[in-house]
Amino acid sequence: MPLTHRPPPQNLAARLLLCLALACGLAAPHDATARPRIKADKRHNESMAIGQRALEFYLRQEYRTAAELYRRAAQVEPDEFAFMIGVGKSERSDGRLREAIAAYEEVVARAPLHHPLRKKAETALLELRDALALTAAAAPAPVAPLASAVPPVAVEASPPVALPAPATPIASSTAAPLPPLPVPAVATPDETTGLRAAGWILVATGAAAAATGIWLTVNATADQRQLDLLHLPDGRYDLSRVSYPEALDRQLSINHRLTGAGVLGIAFLATEITGIWLLVRETRGQTTVTAGPGSVMLTHRF
Repeated sequence: MPLTHRPPPQNLAARLLLCLALACGLAAPHDATARPRIKADKRHNESMAIGQRALEFYLRQEYRTAAELYRRAAQVEPDEFAFMIGVGKSERSDGRLREAIAAYEEVVARAPLHHPLRKKAETALLELRDALALTAAAAPAPVAPLASAVPPVAVEASPPVALPAPATPIASSTAAPLPPLPVPAVATPDETTGLRAAGWILVATGAAAAATGIWLTVNATADQRQLDLLHLPDGRYDLSRVSYPEALDRQLSINHRLTGAGVLGIAFLATEITGIWLLVRETRGQTTVTAGPGSVMLTHRF
């Protein structure tokens, strides 16, 4: 009867352990690469949430808070250079030119050579450095202290000179009073003519302000509709169609136009009311009362 060779139990257990170890080794690289991707997605979502919050403060013109939030977003995701561009724009709008220059310099130092935001940062740096140079040139120079006063020089008094006595005394005489000089009559300016001209000027100015305000409102409303089309369903901007800096510039321009339209509306009301009041006052008749000896004269001018 032929005999079959069977492996000992120890060899079978060793082979099972080896297969299990190989299976775990092949699965390990997949898990190792998955964890960093999850962490990267989480970091990106966190930076985008902070950037969205910074944009809200920027649109409310709270530039100092917006700059701090953009810095926090840049710390979470340093490779997203749009956040440092937001820092530069916020600091520039707040009037802090040196802080804005530092933000743009960081983008130029860290961004790749052909990155689209690097060119914007370089252009902004040139403008800010020129503005800072003009501000420094316009600053008043320090005033040097005044020199000490020169001590007064003593001047010797000259001896008095004796005047000769008059040869003949002058006879006193009573001079006749001079007749009063005639005063030329000056024509009184007509106040009504000046009031009428001022009234019509104010009315025309108010009409021009109203037309300009209407144009600004219509233009800003149309741009706002186009910008709203670039929002995602969750309220954020679609970065594939518009970048954060471009969206900020467009929204800020719309806000400025709407503010200008409101100011022009107030100017329209003020100038129109004042102009109409002057015209009504000018056309209203004037009545004067003159009292004489034993009589009273009433005069009305139309």
